[in-house]
Amino acid sequence: MASLSVQSEIVAAAAAGLLLAVWLLGVMLWARRRARKARMLKSRIGLTPPESPRRQLSLWIDGKRISTAVPGRSAANLARRLGAFYRRTGWHTPPGLFLGQIGLLMLLAFLLGLFLAHNVVIALLATALAPWLAWILAKRQIDKRQNLFEQQFVDALELGARSLRAGHPFSGSLRLIAREIPAPVGEIFADICQQQDFGVSTDDAIQKAAEQTAQANFRILATAISIHHKSGGSLADMMERLAVVMRDRVRLDRRIHVLTAQTNFSKRILLLMPVAMFVLLNFINPRYMGPLYHTRQGQEIMVVSAVALVIGAKIMNVMAKIDY
Repeated sequence: MASLSVQSEIVAAAAAGLLLAVWLLGVMLWARRRARKARMLKSRIGLTPPESPRRQLSLWIDGKRISTAVPGRSAANLARRLGAFYRRTGWHTPPGLFLGQIGLLMLLAFLLGLFLAHNVVIALLATALAPWLAWILAKRQIDKRQNLFEQQFVDALELGARSLRAGHPFSGSLRLIAREIPAPVGEIFADICQQQDFGVSTDDAIQKAAEQTAQANFRILATAISIHHKSGGSLADMMERLAVVMRDRVRLDRRIHVLTAQTNFSKRILLLMPVAMFVLLNFINPRYMGPLYHTRQGQEIMVVSAVALVIGAKIMNVMAKIDY
């Protein structure tokens, strides 16, 4: 009987893994098809993203053609994407240590699930939840850092414009921003100033920072500065106009956040309610929840429920997102 029980648990775990693999394959195929349609649409309307890290822009000024390279997005492998995602969190711990912490959390989740439920399937589900929770924590940190970046970036542009009007050179205004504005904006401008000290040109330093920073506002600034150095004009006026535009963008983002706040709150309630009831029933009456752990039908119900929660969270995230 013991061997049959172990075999049934192994079969259930294999079925759960197969179901998860099929679901992930379906999601990847759907995402790839959607991305292909998006590229086709952008190609038809002339908005195809560049294939190289930089784009060439040409302007005609006084009968002469002036070309400049501006930062763009390039295709990156999985390791580079994960590295860029981790850098956006602003955590100062090494990536290897963070992955080790996730692995330790997965091990603890597996042992805890096996100790409480005495079931391999539940332990595997708890193990799969550990990296998901780590991703949610990192995503919340990125969103928080991005909101802070947008608020500080407008202040940095206005400070730079005032510094230029006071007679400081452009490199001096960058150093003033790095000194007066805290992280994360201050760290980026401090890195630009450090590259200038090593002999890197201002355009190259700003474009490199724009490529490493997944911020649309900073890429706009890098493009504007690159064009300005080729065509000429008032840097102070340009930075002030950019500050006005980006302040309007921040105001629009806050308005969208208010409009989608009810949807996000409903999403959290709907996702947490089944989990809270499941944990509560396990503490109140463990015998009542026993069939879910010790029968094949109960294990299949829990696997399907977990997958349904993930799919529901994805659908509600899409519903609460507004593209503009």
